[in-house]
Amino acid sequence: MTVERIELREAIVRNRRVSFIEAGQGFPVILLHGWPLSKESFASVVTVLAETRRALALDLPGFGSSEPLSERHSYPNLAGAVVHFLDSQKIDKADIAGVSFGGSLALELARIYPERVQRLVVNSPPLFFYDKLSPGQKLTLLLVDSFPILKNILYRRYVAGSAVAFRLIFGRGANISDERIRPLFEIARRVRLRILDETAHELVWTDLRPRVSLVRAPTLVLIGGREGRFFRKQSEYLVKNLPNARPLEVIPEANHLLAVNRPQEFALRVNRFLEED
Repeated sequence: MTVERIELREAIVRNRRVSFIEAGQGFPVILLHGWPLSKESFASVVTVLAETRRALALDLPGFGSSEPLSERHSYPNLAGAVVHFLDSQKIDKADIAGVSFGGSLALELARIYPERVQRLVVNSPPLFFYDKLSPGQKLTLLLVDSFPILKNILYRRYVAGSAVAFRLIFGRGANISDERIRPLFEIARRVRLRILDETAHELVWTDLRPRVSLVRAPTLVLIGGREGRFFRKQSEYLVKNLPNARPLEVIPEANHLLAVNRPQEFALRVNRFLEED
């Protein structure tokens, strides 16, 4: 078996730098990372996928080494940015795989630009957070959303302020080494407050459920067996309401963000689905 060499590359897309990694040849698959991660979370996945196809993992605008958008970092604007990236690479159509926040973005990309997406893989994408929260959690979010200083404290202390808190993004009890976590944490803590705020607002307040039935691409939904009830229910809703969804696939004993928790198995399942006739 030949191990494909991963290349670190940059593209200038509408006067904005986009950083990405790439390996392999053939039909392209675009990998969209979770929040507040970066392309590095897909390094092991790219190596496996590159054995059979061209695999590209990009830093979304404002994350990792990619420059932010001038407009708000909403799902539609981010989806447009991904399409502009495809144009820059002369890719007319691609398979798209996204994890968590990247999965939500992948759904919106397939809905808004169906002609650019051949197949879709999503891992535990949040469809709507707010109505699943307790009254106390809702009040906390409303207060945080109203006072910028509270946002600063929340994001910097609990999102990018400590490696212990950062670990919770991958799920409680996730079996990931400190050696794997540390570089992802160091990149995430550099994300600007504006980017964290705007993208977190999309995660919490945007209801994607009414839009799911408009996604026509053949779709595989993946979830970790140790994920909580919230993500399982959302993934089950997806499989039930996506017109061309495959049966839900569960990776046993795995937590959230499968590309980091179980990169080899995630890549193999993605590749198996994308290779279907």
